Amino acid sequence: MSHAGRVALVTGGGTGIGLAVSMRLVEEGAAVAILGRDPRKLSEALQRMRSTHSGAKVAAYTADVADDAQLGEAIERARRELGAISILINNAGVSPKREGRKVPVAMLSTQEWRQTIEINLSGAFYAARACVADFEKLRWGRVISISSVAGRTRSDVVGAHYAAAKAGLIGFSRVLAVELAPLGVTVNCIAPGQIDTGMTDPAANAAYLPRIPVGRIGAPGDIAAAVSYLASDAASFVTGATLDVTGGSFMP
Repeated sequence: MSHAGRVALVTGGGTGIGLAVSMRLVEEGAAVAILGRDPRKLSEALQRMRSTHSGAKVAAYTADVADDAQLGEAIERARRELGAISILINNAGVSPKREGRKVPVAMLSTQEWRQTIEINLSGAFYAARACVADFEKLRWGRVISISSVAGRTRSDVVGAHYAAAKAGLIGFSRVLAVELAPLGVTVNCIAPGQIDTGMTDPAANAAYLPRIPVGRIGAPGDIAAAVSYLASDAASFVTGATLDVTGGSFMP
């Protein structure tokens, strides 16, 4: 795939899936802006991208996607420094647990519910809304949101707030896909299964492994490959879809 001439914005781009996606898009020619809340992790990610791909056009911005104003300012800076945004990757997310276990609904605080919904779902809305002007200008665009298998089926691992937000991303994306189609913009989701990132526990990975027909835990690069396809011209007839990347552990 080639993304030369495109400007991509990746939320939660400093670690895990977000970093793998950012690295893949840079490798394939895109200018990439990464957003996150941890300046140190963003700086490390930026150095890694620059050292791996000499001359890459990359930038990092500290922003909390749950803060509409802060996110908007970061996106405006990215637009000024890199150009109109044509590829938006909504990846930022949290999966709060207590002692490694999901929090039952009866024990969920209102604050934790709201924070998880704001980061995992509202942040995608804020980012997409901020990028519509660029899509209108370019008459082309891609919006790809990282949902989860937990938004597609039952899960024993995550809390209700996480599952609700990830299911909400899918519903939001379907509506946005219809609204933006006349602009030449596609809107899709990717629903990862068990992926080996900093958010997953090694013991949980080992317990989940027998449920995966392909015989391995997923890697961030598996998600990056799916993003690369959906962000390309080759996927121009794919919109409003959810691509399950689960190694066969979920088959709708």
